[in-house]
Amino acid sequence: MANFIYSALDAKGEQTNGSVVAATEAEAVQKLRSQGLYPTQISEEGKGKTLASKSPAKKAKGRNVNITIGKGGKTGG
Repeated sequence: MANFIYSALDAKGEQTNGSVVAATEAEAVQKLRSQGLYPTQISEEGKGKTLASKSPAKKAKGRNVNITIGKGGKTGG
């Protein structure tokens, strides 16, 4: 078991910090969510990994993405 340090938001959106003992980071997140907390950062004590560094939703660099919303197909009649 490891000690995980976290920052999380509660149901009111207020930030709280603390630690939780768990076998894995995923288990630590599950424990926090079961307490009504939404982790914004979590790291194993002494290792420095965070949820943000693992997030697949990183900003794309050097790419433009065009998204069309609405009817597709031909325009103008």
